[in-house]
Amino acid sequence: LVGTLLDPSSSSSTLSKAQQTVKQSSYQSFTSLITNLLTTTSESIANKLIPLMQKTLEAPLLADTKLLSPSTGQSLMLKRLKKINTDLFYRQTKFNLLQEESEGYAKLLTFFTSLSGAQEEDCGNEREGHLMKVREIIGTFDLDPNRVLDLTLDVLELELQTLLSSTSASSIYETVSNAPQ
Repeated sequence: LVGTLLDPSSSSSTLSKAQQTVKQSSYQSFTSLITNLLTTTSESIANKLIPLMQKTLEAPLLADTKLLSPSTGQSLMLKRLKKINTDLFYRQTKFNLLQEESEGYAKLLTFFTSLSGAQEEDCGNEREGHLMKVREIIGTFDLDPNRVLDLTLDVLELELQTLLSSTSASSIYETVSNAPQ
C-alpha cells in the first residue's frame, strides 16, 4: 500500500511537475528511512522486521531498499504474493461438514423432505421463496455450498426413484386389472 502511494513509477500524467517532484522526494525519503531503520536496529529486530516488510510493502520499494535483489527478488516476491492472494481469496478450508454443522444440514434436509410431499405445480413466486429459504439456511449455518448441492441432488434422486417406483407399480396394476380374463 505504501509503495503504491510513494512509488514514482506509478505517477499519472495528470500530476504536475511540482507534485511529481514532491512524490519523488517522499519516495526517496521513505526508502532511506527504511534502510536507516534496518541498519540501526539490532540484528534480531531486523530479522523480524524484514519478513514483515516483505509481506506488506510493494516489490519496487523492497528492491529500492535492498530488501530484494532487483531481478530475482521481484519475480519471487510477485510469485509469493500471487500465492498468498490465492490462498486468501480462493481456497476453502474443509471440515467434517456433517459433524461440524449437523443442525444446519438437518434443517436443510427437513426442508427438502417437506417439499417432496407437494404434488401440485409450484408457481414462480413459490420457487423463489424456496430458493430464498435454502439460501437463508446456508447463510445462517455457514454451510458449504458444494455439500448443499450434493445433498440436494441426493434428495432429488430419491424423489425420482420414489416417483418412478410408484409410477411403475400403478402401471403394472392398471395392466393387470385391464387384462382380459
